[in-house]
Amino acid sequence: MVAHSSAALERRSLDEAAATTEVRVATLNLWGWRGVWEEHRRVLVEGFRELRPDLVAFQDAVVTEGYD
Repeated sequence: MVAHSSAALERRSLDEAAATTEVRVATLNLWGWRGVWEEHRRVLVEGFRELRPDLVAFQDAVVTEGYD
């Protein structure tokens, strides 16, 4: 085991300090046109804020000029 002083740890680059081997992935079926979208959106925002995923994949997503 190698011991590091706190000063040595502070000299590491930001990329080195932030490196990780884990990726948080969230996937969700949005139900297309079904349901009350404003309520779905509110729940999605709250859930993703809590889960903090690195990658999100949606199924049945609908995007048009007047609808997202």
